[in-house]
Amino acid sequence: MRSLFAKILLWFLATFILAFVGFSLIAIRHYNDPMRPAPMSRAFRFQAREAVEAYETGGVAALRWDLARVHEIFQSEAILADVNGRDVVTG
Repeated sequence: MRSLFAKILLWFLATFILAFVGFSLIAIRHYNDPMRPAPMSRAFRFQAREAVEAYETGGVAALRWDLARVHEIFQSEAILADVNGRDVVTG
């Protein structure tokens, strides 16, 4: 272990591993924070407000169109339910 190349290589590897572990721990802590809202939750809240507004201003026809648009964008089914849990579009 007298060669300068081996010493530099080992210091480089140790520094790289330490930095990798540190960045990984920071990323895990940051992205697994339960108080941090999911990135899509804002989009879903926005779409829910849009659906309610469409129903209040245009009735069932406007809500049906808005939900079809949501299905086209997100490739998933969505419903708007009343207080009793019934689908507003189909009843």
